[in-house]
Amino acid sequence: MECEGQVTPEVSSELKPKLGLEFDCYEDVFNFYNMYATKAGFGIWCSTTRTCTFTGEVTRKEYVCCKQGYALTSTVSRKRRQRGCTRTGCKAKLAILKVNEKNKYIVVGFNEVSLLEVQAGGLENVGFVRRDVYNYARDVRGEVDSEGRMRNIFWADARSRRAYEFFGDVVVFDTTFNTNCYGMVFAPLLGVNNHRQTVLFGCAFLTSETTDSFVWLLEEFKKAMPGEPPKMIITDQDAAISKAIALTLPTTFHRYCIWHILNKFMEKPGIGECFSEMCKCIWGMDTKEKWDEIVTSNGLKDHPWLSSIHALRENWVPSYVKHVFSAWMSSSQQAESCHAFFKQYINRKNTLMEFI
Repeated sequence: MECEGQVTPEVSSELKPKLGLEFDCYEDVFNFYNMYATKAGFGIWCSTTRTCTFTGEVTRKEYVCCKQGYALTSTVSRKRRQRGCTRTGCKAKLAILKVNEKNKYIVVGFNEVSLLEVQAGGLENVGFVRRDVYNYARDVRGEVDSEGRMRNIFWADARSRRAYEFFGDVVVFDTTFNTNCYGMVFAPLLGVNNHRQTVLFGCAFLTSETTDSFVWLLEEFKKAMPGEPPKMIITDQDAAISKAIALTLPTTFHRYCIWHILNKFMEKPGIGECFSEMCKCIWGMDTKEKWDEIVTSNGLKDHPWLSSIHALRENWVPSYVKHVFSAWMSSSQQAESCHAFFKQYINRKNTLMEFI
């Protein structure tokens, strides 16, 4: 049914209900109509159910749009902020009746949904207000490609921004977590409060771990957070992240996660035998001469990885970073402690909608 001033969405004829259509059970009716509603862009619920007095068998059902009817208006004259309306009088409906002779449920009534903007009389009358749009745009920032497909997404709510205002001196940025079914990397930005409890400043899904992606994320993070940039940011040792931080947070001290670096010590050939001795030197704040002595005595003076990581010592060795406030953190293990929580909502089978 299409009235003047209303437009119905295009849905393939195979999915569109028709009068006289027969079903074996009302569950099949719901599944069929729900599929149509999903394609048309609205939700449904069962508004009416009638049963036989003697047998209790369902004889009639009506399914309507979730925006059917109108919200009750209060007679109390108090000034309140205008809030979005969730019920707009949508007339979309499907009615079925049980025909005993055929032992089937037959469609006896069908009204198509009209596009909400047209039905409501304009975009300003749709079920949200201007402030809701601003709030959503403030909370969620996204980047799309040339075809309009989502590439990266970042969001932070009011509680996260409030936490950053008080505890944003040190940020832990972790990209070692799982991905969803689209292969997007989940990247939380975390910190600690005055009780050394983990607080969440924001989250992101990134399609790639490139410098451009990290630059975009950190720029959006700066826009969303109140106050000054963090004094320190702790990440895994990664060239793309390092470059992005240098470009976007030039005044922030970039500290590498010492836990990840020490794990790499064990993976590199020839270092395992003197690992304990090296750890004592690293944590004991010994001199550079002591380090050179350990390296030379173990025949590791020309070890390429060891030489490269030693050249970056000012970004991870405790004695070189103690001049910058770190909130008692030296690694991204603060993020690791949150992984058990995030695993409940993120895995390689998750869609973006399931996560939200």
